[in-house]
Amino acid sequence: MEAKMQNGTCFIYCRQSSGQEDAENSISIQQQLQGCMEQAAKRRLEVVGVFTDANVSGKTYPKGERFERIANSDQSFNQWFRQQRSMKKFREGLGEMFKRLDEVEFIIVDEITRLHRSTAKSFLEQAITYEVTQAKIKIIQVKGDVLDLSKFDQNLIHMLRTQINDEQIANQKKKSMESRLRLKDSGILCGAKFFAGVYDGNKKFHFDFQQSEVVKYVFASILGKKTYSQIYYEINRQFPDRLGQAKMFYESSLHHIATQPIYAGHMYNSRDELIKCQNAPAAIIGLKDFQQVQEIMEHKRRRHKRTRADQHRKRTLPFTGYLKCGHCNGNMVVIVDKGKIFYKCKQGDLVKTQDCRDSRALVSYEKGGANCGLKNAIAPLLIISFLQRHKKYQWYQQGIETMERIRQEEKKLRGKIKTAFDLFCQDILDEEGYTDTTKERMVEVKKLQKQVREIELNSDLDFFAANLGLLDEISQFMGTYENLPDSRYEELMRESMEKIVVFKEHITVETFIGSFDLPRFGRDQRQKNVFPYGKLKMKCESGITYFDKNTHYIIEYDYRRQSRKDEGRKTTIGRIGNIDIFRADDNDGK
Repeated sequence: MEAKMQNGTCFIYCRQSSGQEDAENSISIQQQLQGCMEQAAKRRLEVVGVFTDANVSGKTYPKGERFERIANSDQSFNQWFRQQRSMKKFREGLGEMFKRLDEVEFIIVDEITRLHRSTAKSFLEQAITYEVTQAKIKIIQVKGDVLDLSKFDQNLIHMLRTQINDEQIANQKKKSMESRLRLKDSGILCGAKFFAGVYDGNKKFHFDFQQSEVVKYVFASILGKKTYSQIYYEINRQFPDRLGQAKMFYESSLHHIATQPIYAGHMYNSRDELIKCQNAPAAIIGLKDFQQVQEIMEHKRRRHKRTRADQHRKRTLPFTGYLKCGHCNGNMVVIVDKGKIFYKCKQGDLVKTQDCRDSRALVSYEKGGANCGLKNAIAPLLIISFLQRHKKYQWYQQGIETMERIRQEEKKLRGKIKTAFDLFCQDILDEEGYTDTTKERMVEVKKLQKQVREIELNSDLDFFAANLGLLDEISQFMGTYENLPDSRYEELMRESMEKIVVFKEHITVETFIGSFDLPRFGRDQRQKNVFPYGKLKMKCESGITYFDKNTHYIIEYDYRRQSRKDEGRKTTIGRIGNIDIFRADDNDGK
């Protein structure tokens, strides 16, 4: 059927869900874009913008504060996402397009599944439909009809088609998995998703010659009883040009290679039994060597297995995921050195970079005196979590008050519409006057209704119940922040900190309301990993008013020598929000 000719403006959106290429090099996206451009030309539509998302599922949400809030409360979506390998939870391109919906009348897609492919009971489809219908936008499909989701019949048909399409995909996926399992049990390996593997198509693959040398080195080194840290350090030093797309050889890289039987011409079937791979190229290591390496690795796992007490202690450390190396921006990991818990840069072991190895932070310092570990140094800053929570409460409260005012305005407008109808029935107001009056009032009513819906979407009524105990919580915190349990400390960290960047001489603390540099306490080599204690105080005009706009908090870090506590000078080292941060030093500056 020939497309109806029309004028107007449009966006084009293309999405591709699988592959490694970017949007510019994706054949799928380029084909979609070509079809959409042809459709725009046929309908005489001006293309205002083109938006793309590569290598991301249609089950993910658009990027944006409102959508992210909905996604976080979408249990069906989050259950699905936890089972995925991809780390892409939101679509940048789609999020950018939704920010500009007021600029166009149409969106052109290859088909509607490019916009969304919702999981069962997910809010995604309703969220996207709401945005599109509120903006009064029609969706033009290259491989389908024009959709106006504001019309009940078209929306209902679309929902049914989506459900049928999801069922078909699920059935196809099930059949595909069953087929792959049959091949796996017969000793046929499909694909070459392992280090040094190059897939030739038609269930054939070969080993990359240069990368095979790295594989041989890994197995020979483990058999030679070298430590893991020594192995990946030597590989990074000797084979930097043979690591493929990887920038560095990590401990996980070693594990993936050492546990892969394909290098010995074997594979695991669906019952995890070792069988001969029928389509493997010539083996690069012997089967006996492979089995011996598995025994060595299993012995190491048993020997270094942590006790339950150690596992519990490691799980509850509150800084995991927050600490970054100031030299390479890499994640820092936990180690135990001489009974003390530290965070160190993992890359310091990979390449033996001194700057990375100096990025080390002691968690707790038990000896007392003027020094403390990172945990005690950061503790006063957790007051930010309560300030943020109160700020959020105020924002919600303003939203509820605004919503009530809007509803009162809507009630008045509807009253005026009823009055106009009564005048029309009494022949006091003619039909043209009644139509014009009603039309103007209804436009205003719809605007007010849209404002109410926006406030409702951004409100969290459960928060009010949590806020009732906020004053008691902050009062308790002021007296106990130096001895918080790990679980409570971790909870407040999530509400206060973005990240902590660790340098040799100082740390940069980046909170949700600002950042500052905190120098280490160390005056000599023995104190290089420790920090000063911070004392939290509140300054207000009268009484205890934790959240008054004139209330200020003071954190004073004590850098003075223990023998001269009565003398000193104060200097400002930072100000974040209404928190002033000082350091106290000896008068002589030493």
